[in-house]
Amino acid sequence: MNILFTIQHQRNKLPKAERKLAGWILEQPQKVIYMSAKALSEASNTSPATVVRLCYSLGLEGFTDLKLKLSASQPAIEGNLYTDIDPDESIQTMKQKLLLKMTDGLEKNGEKLEVEAVEKVVHLLESTDSIFTYGIGASGIVADDFAQKFLRIGKKVIYSKDYHLLTTAIVTNEAPAWVF
Repeated sequence: MNILFTIQHQRNKLPKAERKLAGWILEQPQKVIYMSAKALSEASNTSPATVVRLCYSLGLEGFTDLKLKLSASQPAIEGNLYTDIDPDESIQTMKQKLLLKMTDGLEKNGEKLEVEAVEKVVHLLESTDSIFTYGIGASGIVADDFAQKFLRIGKKVIYSKDYHLLTTAIVTNEAPAWVF
């Protein structure tokens, strides 16, 4: 987990003092690694309690955990890779930033994905005769892609952009079905 992305993602949801501290950390992450909680609070014009509260708000075990996670993110910090892509950056830097963000996203999803829930969905998909998918906009693209993938492995999948038609298909379906 890249703590810098976590801070960026959570920043706007934080109370005012913690948001201020989070901004300071994002601007100068390398300095935080070598600071005490008191030194960080003084440098950012916040209180030591705010430092501790921010750590807990970010899901960390404490200030030491924050420093360890920042240390682990050292290559991203040195390359300034946790920032947004700028139009004047090299293609190589853009590739590194995208890879770092995608890796972070996959790691976070992997942490939150519950094995029991995945096993339950796999069992349902294996045991059903029909799968119906539906989505609007970007979700429609995902639903269509889902349908294509499962059709390729021999599952009966019905995808429709028309929810009236899809509702009729679901209601008239005789076999057990799963709707996504």
